[in-house]
Amino acid sequence: MITHERLAEAVASQARLKSTDEALRAVRVTVAAVAHRLDMPRRRRLREALPGPEQDAAYAIVPPAGDAYAELLPEIARNLSTTPERAGLLARTVLSELAEEDQELGRELRTWLPAEYGELLRKS
Repeated sequence: MITHERLAEAVASQARLKSTDEALRAVRVTVAAVAHRLDMPRRRRLREALPGPEQDAAYAIVPPAGDAYAELLPEIARNLSTTPERAGLLARTVLSELAEEDQELGRELRTWLPAEYGELLRKS
């Protein structure tokens, strides 16, 4: 299981962010957006795989979003006040880091999410 500190440092370094606080914000926004697209059992599994401070980002009691993958990056961009292109880099950094650190979770995410999400689970 990836640690809070390791996740923050890896995302900050790979995405060239100024601080681990920025990285953690990107982690939380990305995790929340992805969790919103999962059903409840899968959200719980995602929460279990995350470091303690990031677990709340995967908590959602609303029905899964029915929107397409095309809406994911604009949603992340809005919540991070950045461009969809930058949101894509941040989401890929966060999700690929999680998938690399917890390979079982990575396999599960690849199974749970539509194929177009696969690009976000690979390091660029």
